[in-house]
Amino acid sequence: MKAFLKLFILLVCPYILLGQTQDTFNKRFIEAKDLLYNFHPDEALPYLLQLEKEDPSNANVLYLIGACYTDYSPETDHSIGYLERAEPNVSDQYDADSPEERNASVHLYYFLAVAYAQNNRCEEAKGANEKFRQLIGRIGGAYIRDAEFWVNACFTLQEQEKNDTSKVKSNKKPANITDPYAIVNAKIVTQSIEYTTPSPLWGVQVGSFSKFVPIGDFDDIKNVDAFIDKKSKVRYVVGSFAFRHQSETLLKVLQESGYKDAFIVDVNKEKAFHDRIITVNNISIKNAIRGRIHYRCQIGAFRDSIPKEMAEKYVKVDGIVENVEGDLTLLSVGHFETYDEAAVYKKDLEKIDIYDAFVVAYNYEEKISIKQAKNYQEKKKLDQ
Repeated sequence: MKAFLKLFILLVCPYILLGQTQDTFNKRFIEAKDLLYNFHPDEALPYLLQLEKEDPSNANVLYLIGACYTDYSPETDHSIGYLERAEPNVSDQYDADSPEERNASVHLYYFLAVAYAQNNRCEEAKGANEKFRQLIGRIGGAYIRDAEFWVNACFTLQEQEKNDTSKVKSNKKPANITDPYAIVNAKIVTQSIEYTTPSPLWGVQVGSFSKFVPIGDFDDIKNVDAFIDKKSKVRYVVGSFAFRHQSETLLKVLQESGYKDAFIVDVNKEKAFHDRIITVNNISIKNAIRGRIHYRCQIGAFRDSIPKEMAEKYVKVDGIVENVEGDLTLLSVGHFETYDEAAVYKKDLEKIDIYDAFVVAYNYEEKISIKQAKNYQEKKKLDQ
């Protein structure tokens, strides 16, 4: 009997201990993912670093640590080391919610592009974004364009430093990069959403950024809403279902469509999804372009009474159009099929001493961003 007991201890107990260790690992992993889903990478990081000690070859853990470090302040090159270690195990079959997953998401290349750009490694940032483009295809355009912004900012900063040898080298992206959807100093119009039930409402989050992107950048997905939370993070969500199993069905469809990192959220929790974004800097974030678009030259904007210098433009330019957006009246002129035609007309305005004009885009009478307009036109050409 004693011999049998010893044999049992030798053969079975290690598996019991292994199971308990795995349960602890899974529990920590789930806690870390919950913190990441709720935008607490600083709190998730200690859990993930502990998981790395327990399983140093787990590419999923390495990938998530690298992603956390890209959002770290001050910015650090730790992100690059972890992401590069995980890179050989990138898989398009990645399961974002499974603690058993040991591979990394294709979104690793998005974070790698950001990480390289944060550390002035611009060519490598460009290469990572190109690799991400190849793997993700048309899906995930919002992430591609955000990575492109980081890449362009990196090269711009390098050029600035090249032209100013006395400047101390910095790993921060330059503040003067033009980005119409940047949160800093943006004029944001939101609509408060009050749900009629205190119970959970389940949706699927397909993206989150610290900047705005047009909803149309989430290619091939309809019914996407954008919300801004108290930490100025923008979350992009599809659906608000009363039963979780309904959102699970939607999640499966989205993941099969290419959104491998999508996950289920309670849109009725902590008011994180109560402020729906309508416009950013008078540009609609709901990129629902229909029909024809055109370009104009905006020559002024004012509130209440028209300023004298604005009134003087009425006697210089024919065909001025007024558009009211919020509390602003916008004055624009011209009606051009392409951006280049409008840009030429802008130079003509300079000949009559109107130097502050700039090109804007409209879908009928709704102002949209130049990027939206160009992307829409390029897509139409490809579809023809």
